[in-house]
Amino acid sequence: MKKEDLIKNLKEIVDIATKSIASQENINNDATDLYIASFCSSIIQYTDAIISLAETDNLIAIPPILRSILEAYVELLNLCKHENYQYVLTSNHFRQKIKKLQVTFEEPDNPYLQYTIENFGDIGNRIKEYRKQKYTVDQHISNFDKDITKIKDRFELAGIKDLYAGIYGQLCEDAHNEILRVESRHLKKNENSTEFSVLINWDLEKISHHILTAMDILKSSLIYTFDNLDFANLDVFLPEIEKREKIINSYFE
Repeated sequence: MKKEDLIKNLKEIVDIATKSIASQENINNDATDLYIASFCSSIIQYTDAIISLAETDNLIAIPPILRSILEAYVELLNLCKHENYQYVLTSNHFRQKIKKLQVTFEEPDNPYLQYTIENFGDIGNRIKEYRKQKYTVDQHISNFDKDITKIKDRFELAGIKDLYAGIYGQLCEDAHNEILRVESRHLKKNENSTEFSVLINWDLEKISHHILTAMDILKSSLIYTFDNLDFANLDVFLPEIEKREKIINSYFE
């Protein structure tokens, strides 16, 4: 199979997934339902971005995008599996806003904080208000056994802690430019020397696991979304995705 055929089938999967969500007419105005549909849609769009990068051989940005896919997938799974998880997301949102505003007191001369300092009025009162709102939200999440502000705990809650210990850790190393990941991109060690390349050393084969993982997550996300939101016609869309999935897998065998 040619690379063009691979890209064609990848794009078709994204198109089918997009149409499967866009064709639904019964999305409730419930926060959980809207969040599930939104996280699933983000995963579809992120996957589309990975395909565009693969098509142009701009492979360096694929790991950070896959990391975002995994983080969106964690939240989607937890929304599907745990009642009141939408309040966890809201609580974390307020926690981040409070943290951001508190920094303005510690670094009042930071030029990147000036917009916040100049436009948020009485920041002390704003922090108090956010704390009150967070306290109200937190009353809905007392059923969770642990503090789940850490991404590791949210992976475990979602039932995919093996992914955290495995590929997610590597993706974080790529995103943080850990030195061995930088070496794998630009340095090639020979017997007596090290060869440098401005362009990364990866090819589609090297990055194949990332592409296949994105496809697996996209399909799983659709199944969870359709099941939890009572969407129609998954039996129409899913076989079309799986048919192309087999073709894609054969490319990397």
